[in-house]
Amino acid sequence: MKRSSNIIKSVLLRFTRAIALGTGLTRVIGGSRFAHRLRQSYYKRFPLPRVRLPDDPIVLKMQYPEDTERFSVLFIQVPLPGNDRHKRIIPLGIAYIASCLREKMPDVNVAILDAQMQSLNYWETVTKIVERRWDVVGISYWAVQARFARNVSLAVKSRYPDTVVVHGGVHPTVAPQEALDSADYVVLHEGEVTFYELIKALRAGTPDLSTVSGIAYKKDGETFRTEPRGFISDLDSLPFPAWDLLPIEQYKMPLHVVGGERLPIIGSRGCPYECSFCASPFMWKRRVRWRSPENVLAEMKEIIKRYGICYFHFWDDNLTLKPEFVRRLCELIIEEKLDIKWIGLDRAEHLNRHPELLKLMKKAGCVGIEIGIESANPDTLLHIRKHQEVNENHIALINQREAGLYPLYTCMAFNPGESITGYYIQREFLDEAQEGYHWYEHFHPFPFPLYMGQFCTPYPGTKLYEEAPDLGLVLIDEPEERYHHKINFVPNSLLDDVPARTIHQLDAGHYYLYLLATWTAFYTEFNMRNTRDELAHRLYDSWRFLNAYFGRSEGRFTVRQLAVQLAEHLNFNFNKSVRLTAFTTYILAQLGIVRSALYHTDLTIQPRCYEIPGDRKWQIIDLLSDMGVSPKNMVVDFSLYPG
Repeated sequence: MKRSSNIIKSVLLRFTRAIALGTGLTRVIGGSRFAHRLRQSYYKRFPLPRVRLPDDPIVLKMQYPEDTERFSVLFIQVPLPGNDRHKRIIPLGIAYIASCLREKMPDVNVAILDAQMQSLNYWETVTKIVERRWDVVGISYWAVQARFARNVSLAVKSRYPDTVVVHGGVHPTVAPQEALDSADYVVLHEGEVTFYELIKALRAGTPDLSTVSGIAYKKDGETFRTEPRGFISDLDSLPFPAWDLLPIEQYKMPLHVVGGERLPIIGSRGCPYECSFCASPFMWKRRVRWRSPENVLAEMKEIIKRYGICYFHFWDDNLTLKPEFVRRLCELIIEEKLDIKWIGLDRAEHLNRHPELLKLMKKAGCVGIEIGIESANPDTLLHIRKHQEVNENHIALINQREAGLYPLYTCMAFNPGESITGYYIQREFLDEAQEGYHWYEHFHPFPFPLYMGQFCTPYPGTKLYEEAPDLGLVLIDEPEERYHHKINFVPNSLLDDVPARTIHQLDAGHYYLYLLATWTAFYTEFNMRNTRDELAHRLYDSWRFLNAYFGRSEGRFTVRQLAVQLAEHLNFNFNKSVRLTAFTTYILAQLGIVRSALYHTDLTIQPRCYEIPGDRKWQIIDLLSDMGVSPKNMVVDFSLYPG
């Protein structure tokens, strides 16, 4: 009877998957709104690769869509390698530059293609771009997107050699010589005024562009930079972002905690701090500039009027760094009786300096403030130059709770200075922050208290990039791995720690939990090429790895030694073994299943496990069954394990 039930569930699972992924019944109902919603609903429950329906339209909005004779500029946001894992990032910087350009040059046809939001692959992106000729194509990107941006640029130049390609954003500013291998010009640092002046010079046919400040280009075969441009002092002088050139209705970005569509908004640009993992000190030179509260309020009212969106996410690095700005903005929101909700980013000590401000923020619609705790290890905070005490996070947690706000937080794994038991301590802090609150899936990657966070990444332009080779192992096989959803750096502090198991046997729940974690961390990719067979093999590899790791976690070998042993034992390449060893340590340490044999040895550890949702469990069972692993033989008896 039980076997029959399993077969029925397996059949239903495959049937639903076929519907959701564009086969089976979707061939009948095609690209209808119902089919689209069915697929989206399915994807929320099952982390499978997203597949575009055949007639899903690719959206490219233009200021003058019917006028092909105008001078035309196209801005592109390219996808991320982990696109389906990542939230849809509205290209705020592009929207600002596009808005400034069309304000100063209303006769120019300005357009935006957001390939990241639409999960476009390379072929779809290029095909859409070359449907018409553009005078200028501008691409903004991070290091992880550099190869995609380069390939798109070369494709555009191949089809339309006279089209001028301009790169901008963090990575082109950090590495303009690399960008100029495929671009004609690079806009450095802040782009609004620089891009406008570059377009103005190009339209005028100016032969010598050295008069345009803040750009880089090739001159006599060498990278030439013009005079640096100063930052915009009056942010109120900028027009509001060109939201109308973006498919706002398709972003589906729920506000943390309460859900509902949100839009990003900024009150300031820049950050005065020097965190080693952040490129802000390079990009903004540790300077901060502010808009007026009145200007921010006017933008909010415009968004509410035009799009009916009443939820906002402040992307400022430190929202309450200037408390008088926040106080005045809250007073204006209350005076105007705006029915809005919003969150922001900040540091713990800023909130703690002005706890009375939090109640006013709550009254003005604030839901909570997101704090970058990064780590609960004091040594780690010193290594990454966070200049913040761990206790500040606890105080900020209390202050937000007392004000009626929801404490939000971000954290990173694999920072320099981290240890195995430190992950257990960090999980206890995050549990404390979460205690008494509903578990919101659109804020957490799992439907239970297991914390993924981001992975520490040595980005070009950061101090960590310079220091990483001396602080640990840099695991960069491909440019696309330099991204905070990829494990591309593991610190010596963790590699030299020694994991010791706290239980003698794993049960089925531990296996399901671990396999869901590895799937979420590693195998939900943008490229949409993960076939069922590939996913089955990868989960099978994870299952084998967990067995081999747990059997050897006796408190005798370091994480580094385990990675070497497991690479040889399982025939994995070394980088793959290091990633899996580090990640397995991270997950099992949070669960209290392994602890450090060297540090915090007097700390009481309480092992735990969670029940994963039935649909995800059956999906794992269905895939592993292809590899001959069933629920009956999934659990390994480690008393018989050869070691």
